[in-house]
Amino acid sequence: MEHISAGLMQILKRKMEEARSATPAGHLTERQRRVLEQFRQAQSARATAEQNAAESRQKQSKAASGKLDWEHEAAWRRRLAALSVTALILTAAVIATYWGLQPCNWLDSALGHRSGCVRRLATYTQYYIPGLLLSPDGQTLVVAADSVRGLDTSSGNQVFVLQGSRPLPWGFSPDGRILYATSGSWVVSRFDTANGQEVGSYKGGGSDYARDLSPDFRLVAATSSDSSKKDYSVKIWDVSSGRLLQTLAGHTQEIQDAIFSPDGSIVATASWDDSLRLWDTQSGRLLRAIKSPDRYSGYSPDHPIFSRDGRILAVEYGGRPWLWGVNTGQEYRSWGDTDFGVIGGMAFSPSSRLLAVCGSSRLALLDVTTGSELASYGRQTDQGCAVIFSLDGRTLFSGGRDGAVKVWRIPQKLVE
Repeated sequence: MEHISAGLMQILKRKMEEARSATPAGHLTERQRRVLEQFRQAQSARATAEQNAAESRQKQSKAASGKLDWEHEAAWRRRLAALSVTALILTAAVIATYWGLQPCNWLDSALGHRSGCVRRLATYTQYYIPGLLLSPDGQTLVVAADSVRGLDTSSGNQVFVLQGSRPLPWGFSPDGRILYATSGSWVVSRFDTANGQEVGSYKGGGSDYARDLSPDFRLVAATSSDSSKKDYSVKIWDVSSGRLLQTLAGHTQEIQDAIFSPDGSIVATASWDDSLRLWDTQSGRLLRAIKSPDRYSGYSPDHPIFSRDGRILAVEYGGRPWLWGVNTGQEYRSWGDTDFGVIGGMAFSPSSRLLAVCGSSRLALLDVTTGSELASYGRQTDQGCAVIFSLDGRTLFSGGRDGAVKVWRIPQKLVE
């Protein structure tokens, strides 16, 4: 349009000059006056158009600048809102955790499953929790407190409670429908997890105290409950018949614990005589005896536990974890310079790469291969706690002597 207007102006201007040159000064014909008027109108229209165009460009420039300012301000508002929401979530999580609520699920989701946060699954006041057990599908956590209860691992709702006296749970049948437990002089009871009712039991001879059940629930390892007899042996009984199969003799002082390996082929015993012994389950033959490390002479091994693959045996000496090779009897790894306080329990992760140590000073995750302390969750109770990993290794359950059952999210970078 601009080049057309300029052309029109040139024509009008040329006609004006022709008219003036052909007419004496001061005398204009009607036609010349019309041409002059058209010229003036065209000049005015062009000036108006140029002014409008300039104003339009100015408005567009201001609009663009305003849009940039608005977008910049909106971005800062979004950042401020995100920071406010994060602060609100963290504050609510701290308050909720203090009051025993369950913020871990949504807090962890909000932070991309990297928080390592904790929630209380349940609390049993005035009852310490000696051990935890997980069902084969990982959906039920068995807790021995005022009674033996099965809790839903997600909601904390009670799934079942075992009827009768307070037995100690040992394991589930492969389908999870039967829970095996012991109580008093070795009595192995079977409970229906649908209603908590006892559906059968096996009773052994004498006054032996059950220490562990084999993984297939056919054998029980028991020790004498009468210290006056000075019987420092471990007896292997057949559960179904109540027949004594083996007597593992060799310790010179009271036995603190006896456990079966994951495949049931080995029994590990820990005694106050400062020795750890490994026995062949079938023959009763002593495979190897491991004395306490020289620097911890006088400390008895406690809380023995096999790795999931059965290659490593973990024990603790005076609040310090120690790993021994099952096949060699040699030291595999130790944390002799690290004091975790009174250790209440230890647990291997499903891949046996991580070791959870629950002491009175803190709950820690240790790298079995490198010995590094990968994570620490702060002080627990004065007597530590029992711990167990979830089946996928992403969660850690703990049961303390304060009666609290807690769920800890393993940081994503440590999940196997």
